[in-house]
Amino acid sequence: MLKPANPSEAYRKVAFDACVAGSKGPELVRLCIEDVGAALEQALWAHANGREDIRRRALVRAQNGLAALRVGVDRKNPLGPALLTLYDAMASTVTACRFRFDPSAISRVREDLSDIARAMLG
Repeated sequence: MLKPANPSEAYRKVAFDACVAGSKGPELVRLCIEDVGAALEQALWAHANGREDIRRRALVRAQNGLAALRVGVDRKNPLGPALLTLYDAMASTVTACRFRFDPSAISRVREDLSDIARAMLG
C-alpha cells in the first residue's frame, strides 16, 4: 500500500521543481538559498512546537539544498573556495543539529544564507 502523501509538501515540491526547470545561474542559486532558508525556518518552527518528525525532514531538506549549492559553485571563480568553505561549515552545522538541535546555530546559518543572497544577487 502506498504511503499517503502530504498535500502541502507535494505542492511545494512541484512548485519548486517548476521554478528550477525555468531558471539558470544566479536565479537558480537564489531559489536554492530560499529553499534552504525555508527548510531552516521550518526546522525552527518544528522545534518550538515539539514536532521532531517535521524538524528531521526539514533538516534533511536543508542538507540537500546545501549540497546542491556546493555542487553549483564555480571553482574557477576567485570566491569559489570561500563559498565552498562556507557551505561546508553550514552543512556541518545542520548535520550536528540533526543529532542535537541548536536553534541559535540554525538561525546563524539562516542569516548567513541571507547575507550570501544579498551579496550575490543584490
